Amino acid sequence: MNSVSIKYLVLISITLGGCSNLQEFNLNESLPKIDFKKVLPEVNFNQLFTYKEPASNENLELTLKPFLTSSSSLISFENGNFVAIADAAMSSPEVLGARQTVLNSEISKSYIKTQYKPNLNTVITPGISNINPLQVGALAALNFTKILFDGGKLTNQVSSAELALTAAQLKYLESVNQQLLKNSLAIINVSRFKRINSAANLRIEKLDVLSDQLKTMENVGAIDATTMVQANRTIYGLYTQKAELEESLKKSEVNFAKLFGLTPNKGLKPLKISDFSNALISLEIQLERIPAINNEFILLKKSHKDLAVVQAQKSHSVSLSGEIDGTLASTKKTIAPAVGLAISKNLFDGGRLDKQIESAETQIKIQEYKLSSIIKETKLQLAQLNNQIKNYNNLKSLNDKNIYYSEKEIDLLKSQVQIGRATISDIISAEARLFEFQLKSINLDTDYLIAKISLSSLSGTLIDSFDINQ
Repeated sequence: MNSVSIKYLVLISITLGGCSNLQEFNLNESLPKIDFKKVLPEVNFNQLFTYKEPASNENLELTLKPFLTSSSSLISFENGNFVAIADAAMSSPEVLGARQTVLNSEISKSYIKTQYKPNLNTVITPGISNINPLQVGALAALNFTKILFDGGKLTNQVSSAELALTAAQLKYLESVNQQLLKNSLAIINVSRFKRINSAANLRIEKLDVLSDQLKTMENVGAIDATTMVQANRTIYGLYTQKAELEESLKKSEVNFAKLFGLTPNKGLKPLKISDFSNALISLEIQLERIPAINNEFILLKKSHKDLAVVQAQKSHSVSLSGEIDGTLASTKKTIAPAVGLAISKNLFDGGRLDKQIESAETQIKIQEYKLSSIIKETKLQLAQLNNQIKNYNNLKSLNDKNIYYSEKEIDLLKSQVQIGRATISDIISAEARLFEFQLKSINLDTDYLIAKISLSSLSGTLIDSFDINQ
């Protein structure tokens, strides 16, 4: 008997546990007890292949309440109206939002430009590389790509991003000018209605005196009922007008508080046309320099670049591509480098690219209509404002004469009342006419100033009157 046979006999004897009869052998009792659940790790395959969401943090969830409860910042007028107007404009949500749009456009432009640079990517996969014999190792891949030619797609993307940035800058300039105009109008309208209210109070004081005289004359039978009714109609008509003007003053103060965070105080100084830059006085508008028109034109040019980006996808693209694959295991280590030119060409996509081109061409038409619309609207605004400015001097001169002759009429009527050639009712009517001319004078001056600064805002030059870094 050879040595191998002896070894098998010994192994069988140990396994059988010295049993003399094979029928008495129990395999479950003879084999060693091994708990495979304790030896091998338990693997939950459902968890292994299921995406695990990050733990939610409700405390960081965005809610609407902070936006609803936020209050406007208080703007100080200690350094004058112009500083306050500029501070309120630059801290307004409209201007801040436009500024963020500019910053976002700069980031987008920088992001697109990074595609000119090489792209380096690596993937490392550790794990079991062989079962028999058991080997633990890792697979590693290092990829390198660099675009060499893409039919002009990337170049047009950069041009489109640059145009988007220019449009955002023009929109920001337009937003600043509009906000400066809005804030200026808030001060102008408060001053307007304060002046009108003062003029109305002065006229009403005089009418109250005349009304008392009429009542006295009515009591003694010096005037008839018709004259008294006519006089009271004129007086109460002025009272009604004053109540409406007071309501307009309150509305202007509410608008002022919304923009500046506080109600106007008594020391608020009115704005005058001489307070603004000299360019405001002799302003010549050129359509091609108006920010709103320029913005739409830049967006039209951007639409053409966007079309070129899509059309470039019909061309082939060439890129330099390299890859290094490596296997790092306990028994072997391999590295396989490769480098070459990758050429790609869209052969068939079911017509998707043609639809993208069609959509881009449609967007160009839409933008052309927008540009035409804004030019038409701007021309109409310019015509209205210029007409208002042109007619101001003539209307102002005529109205000043009406005020002069109304005041002279009142003086003459007062003297004629004493000799019985005029009545107090005549004076009341003259006082009411004088107030109408005074009201028109205040509105003419205010509207002229508004027209001037509106033109400046429209042309994008109102910002020049304020100390603002553009």
